[in-house]
Amino acid sequence: MRRLRNSISKIHFSVDVWSSPTRTNLQAICCHFLDEKTRKVTKACLALANHPEQYRAEEQADAFLRVIKEYNISHNRIGAFVSDNHGSNDKMIRILKKDIEELPPVEHIRVRCLGHVINLAASAFIYKQNNEADELSKPLLPTQGKKKDKDEIKAP
Repeated sequence: MRRLRNSISKIHFSVDVWSSPTRTNLQAICCHFLDEKTRKVTKACLALANHPEQYRAEEQADAFLRVIKEYNISHNRIGAFVSDNHGSNDKMIRILKKDIEELPPVEHIRVRCLGHVINLAASAFIYKQNNEADELSKPLLPTQGKKKDKDEIKAP
């Protein structure tokens, strides 16, 4: 806890919720910061909150507020939030903004998890889960994707 308190950077958070095989909703709250002694990025899992019922943004925000209170993290030390694309993550930050006035707008501190984005894109191509993936997987014809010169355009 001392390393976290003495960090020389803002404290950034990775927040994710998933359902276990036993249908328990778990919310991981991890932090990332620059260690004062080593000058290296350090990470720690601060909490694994259990949400027995269906999780919502309100419960996620409450769990986060309990964690920053427990670890005595001042509001002006909070940096960015990394999470997947689920809409409750944006909503959670909007709810936090009501309690933590120092937070910048959601658009400035919410970072989409690149691993999650890549996984979604790869799954769409592999399993062709939507029409857009079908369109993108078609090979381009020689005339597609390039501008035609005036000379190439023929009158009907």
